[in-house]
Amino acid sequence: MIYKKLENGGEIHIWFPKSIYYNNFFSSSQLKKIQKNIKSLNYNKQRTFEFEVDTTFTSNYSSLHKESALSEVFNTILNSAKEYGKELGYSNDYCNRLTITDSWFNISNKGDYLQKHIHPNSLFSGAFYVKCDDEDYIRFYEDNMFFTPHNLNELSYTNTSYKCEPGTLLIFKSNLSHSTNKQKSKEKIVISFNINVN
Repeated sequence: MIYKKLENGGEIHIWFPKSIYYNNFFSSSQLKKIQKNIKSLNYNKQRTFEFEVDTTFTSNYSSLHKESALSEVFNTILNSAKEYGKELGYSNDYCNRLTITDSWFNISNKGDYLQKHIHPNSLFSGAFYVKCDDEDYIRFYEDNMFFTPHNLNELSYTNTSYKCEPGTLLIFKSNLSHSTNKQKSKEKIVISFNINVN
């Protein structure tokens, strides 16, 4: 794909792009109801080295998507993942076989953060922001740059960040490294998930 034609007749081509699906769903009243439903669930929360937040994620049981009170949220997530998959070039049949394999929620407080990490053994991963403050963000990384250029541009960015905004859904390939800043807001509630084909 041609990015730019140069004065000397040369061309710069772009291949292997990184992409992130972005959308904003649900009204503030719907988000308050989702928040209330999450807080009413009886899940054990824990902290680990990788997760400097209170999380319900466990390696063998993370099934928030099976909660009927959150079915509308997860239907929206799955439909969005199918739309994203089709745009990436996956067949309709393949996208219709996508399913949420793991899902959990994080409730984090001022000073909490997530270390840089990926989500192995899945195709897509993502985050849905239920309660948050736009002082906080999630950062994504390009891990293949050996020497960083002096002037970063569309051809050489090494990272990008998205503000955490209530109702925002982000979906990305699971091998895309990401982290969060040390939280500035008092409380953040995020639904996270992994998606694969069944």
